Amino acid sequence: MALVAVITLVPPGEPSHKGRTLSQWLALVDSEQDQYDTEGPVAEAIRAMGIDALPLLVSRISTRDSSVHGKFDETLVKLDMRKPSHPFESYMDRMVDRLRLQSEAIAGIRFLGTNAHSAIPEFTDMLINDEDASMAAHALGAMGPKGVDVLLEHLERRESRIKKHCLYGLGARQGNDTRNVEALLEYADHPEQGRVAFRMLGCCRGDPSRILPILTNALVNGDQDRQYSAIVSLGFYGAEAKPAIPLLRSNTNRNFRSAIDRTLHSIESEIADGSGNR
Repeated sequence: MALVAVITLVPPGEPSHKGRTLSQWLALVDSEQDQYDTEGPVAEAIRAMGIDALPLLVSRISTRDSSVHGKFDETLVKLDMRKPSHPFESYMDRMVDRLRLQSEAIAGIRFLGTNAHSAIPEFTDMLINDEDASMAAHALGAMGPKGVDVLLEHLERRESRIKKHCLYGLGARQGNDTRNVEALLEYADHPEQGRVAFRMLGCCRGDPSRILPILTNALVNGDQDRQYSAIVSLGFYGAEAKPAIPLLRSNTNRNFRSAIDRTLHSIESEIADGSGNR
């Protein structure tokens, strides 16, 4: 039995579109590019389901009292192919599968856009729960300006651990709303949160004219953590990061080699394709 087939059995009565259940559509989100393709067939299908898709999406993102997660775990235990020899391996396998389901659900929230706004109170409540905070922040960042409003509010009002999650959520936001970029730049040199904020500058892929010089400068003048973050982040900008290629090639730190190779591949592939789209 395929794993996808197991997942699509829960919960009963989930919405469908063109012969596929919501879970089956979400299972087609198998790359980062798919997660941000708001014009593709998966996004179109989920928008067609509208607010009927929200209960499953919210339950996947939450780790508390989720019937989806509970039944999913029970099903995995019953499958011979999901019975590794060591309990820790079983736990890690379940965590990987759960993270995948949550990532698919966040993509679903992004595709719903304003239709996901009714879930803002629930995600806001999750944001102050340790176990749910990171995924809730990503969901809020994905849904657009109203979600960003919540993240910015809690960034100012909440304790350190909540600030960290809010910065992660702001890094997940991609679009014309530049407030996330302003907040990440403001916190980039923060004594406690600067490390996270700097890492998220690349993930948000916003305002290249401001962020790319900062990342390029970090390749030369940053400490090892910032150098590594800059290397990874530059890959998100594709062809726009072309000016950084000489610095990337001249970096001799063996610990960075694989990250540099991935980033160079991302930049040079987009240059070769002749596309400026990310």
